[in-house]
Amino acid sequence: ETIIFNLLKPTGENGRKKGFSAIPRNRRRRTSSPGSARIESRLSRSRRLCLRELFCLCCVHHLFLWKNQFRIATSCAYGGIRPCTFTDFRNWPMDRFNIPALISTVSNLVIIGYFFFLDERFGVYGLAGAYLLGWLLQAVVQAPSLRQLDFRYRPDFSFRSEGMRKAFALMGPVMISTWVQPINLTINTKFGSRLYEGAGVSAMEYSTNLYLVIAGVFILSITNVIFPRLSRLTAEHQEGAFRDTLRQTVHGSLFFVLPMAAGLMVLARPMVSFLYGGGEFDAFSVSITSEALVWVSLGMVGYGLQNILSRAYFARQDGRTPLVAGGVSILANILLCMVLTEPMGVAGLAIASTVSSTLYAVLLLVPMELRGEGILSGGFGADFLKMLASTAGMAAVVWLARNSLSALLPAGKAGELLLLGACAALGAAVYFLLAGLMRLEEMGLARDLMKRILKRG
Repeated sequence: ETIIFNLLKPTGENGRKKGFSAIPRNRRRRTSSPGSARIESRLSRSRRLCLRELFCLCCVHHLFLWKNQFRIATSCAYGGIRPCTFTDFRNWPMDRFNIPALISTVSNLVIIGYFFFLDERFGVYGLAGAYLLGWLLQAVVQAPSLRQLDFRYRPDFSFRSEGMRKAFALMGPVMISTWVQPINLTINTKFGSRLYEGAGVSAMEYSTNLYLVIAGVFILSITNVIFPRLSRLTAEHQEGAFRDTLRQTVHGSLFFVLPMAAGLMVLARPMVSFLYGGGEFDAFSVSITSEALVWVSLGMVGYGLQNILSRAYFARQDGRTPLVAGGVSILANILLCMVLTEPMGVAGLAIASTVSSTLYAVLLLVPMELRGEGILSGGFGADFLKMLASTAGMAAVVWLARNSLSALLPAGKAGELLLLGACAALGAAVYFLLAGLMRLEEMGLARDLMKRILKRG
């Protein structure tokens, strides 16, 4: 939610994108731009709900002129305890995904209502309170569903019980390993403060937020589905089903993530220009942000794999392996930032982030393969090459279409929106056509998802 709100801040009263450290015009001349598993049916339902919420948030967001203190309020609100963290996982193991997918709508309605009716009176501190109230309601709204599942809340302070000991033992490794991406972003923005008189910070932040919104809607939907299933299979000692579920999920995810990453790379500049361009967010600001987005997008495959594989380790109550892998990837990111920042600018920071995400995924995958999990077996190499070929063909067609349509469509936001929509539709059609011609098994999954989407409107 917070990523989406920070992503689409509209132009301020003076025409400047608030929150972006634009290069002062009188100093810009001295700075040169840097050189250029089958997934269950409930997954599609959860992902559609996420997409609808994203669309609604984007629309509502443009109704308001956000204050500069918004980030302060967000930070204050994050200081509270988010109660839904402890409750939404209880619905997932029972294969009930609608309520967890809808809970954010409740909190967003509270925040929207605050901006309509109370913002002028209570300001930024009231916004922090609205966030806390919204998160409390995320927990409350799940209570009826949990009661139907015969769950009852009872205060218990038995910290020495076996379950609590396991929870505390895994808490630290799980928290650290799942925060590798935010930690890397913090490190990269620190190095980015040395670039373009501080504008490198905003370039990395805006490009990473955009990348995480696009990747996260899909990847986190998958992890929310498979984590309870893998946990249940582990508890029931169904190792064969565990391996099959994990293998199918990895293969299916790559089938969708590869074209998403390639499309984001090809369309990085028009997308950044459409979302952020205008006012003092001029051509140079668009250039460095889109350049960062291109290189960050290369890490989408690693980002997806690390999220899926880490859940497999957590389902087996193994927090040590993700913790070590995450620590190594963070160290690699720091070293690469030190080496690449000066010669490559913001592109070097983005490359460091991409290598870190990919390394994290590799360090999680190798131990599994050594144990004989067989994630990469069963003709995976041939299928992966087919996916790459389909992705390359799609990227080439979209690149040609982007260059051709740019000269035909009108300038401005309307033209950029038409360009993005046309290229996205063409890219999807080309990719699925090539994947079908190459007889990829994952095309069956794509057809099933499309049929369910069309059937349910």
